[in-house]
Amino acid sequence: EGMKRLLQTVKNDQLENGSWASWPETKPPIFGHSDERATLSAVLALLPEATAGDDAAIAARDKGVQWLVDTKTDDDPQSVALRLVLWQRLGRPATELAPLAQRIKERQNADGGWSQTPQMPSDAWATGQALYALAHAGIKSEDAVVQRAQAFLVATQRADGSWPMT
Repeated sequence: EGMKRLLQTVKNDQLENGSWASWPETKPPIFGHSDERATLSAVLALLPEATAGDDAAIAARDKGVQWLVDTKTDDDPQSVALRLVLWQRLGRPATELAPLAQRIKERQNADGGWSQTPQMPSDAWATGQALYALAHAGIKSEDAVVQRAQAFLVATQRADGSWPMT
């Protein structure tokens, strides 16, 4: 019942143009002022209900996807990663996935990790998100990009099993 109420809220928050607006009181880097990221997150949240045949979820998903297709990416690291995951889950053509995967690869830092923003150092959050998205694009664990990222995560893990985060 809780999941149904949550999904109804997501559907109700969709704007007329098909997007979802970011919340102005959120703060970067994990949350910020990106309507693209908000829309990507909402569409991903609706996928199970849409796949199950819920007509309202299908309509909201399709309207959100159309807004994303019509909107150039803001190039935020999370937006690029979430777009790659969503496009893969929707079965979009490889020609749409490859540039996103390439952009993620290009952002890998010299230490093997990824940053949440260009002004921040590498961290486990951004590195894990990048690896998750690249896995959706079919990048295998033998790839040098993945190997460097795994080495970064091993090197930065604390003795208690956690990773430092900002």
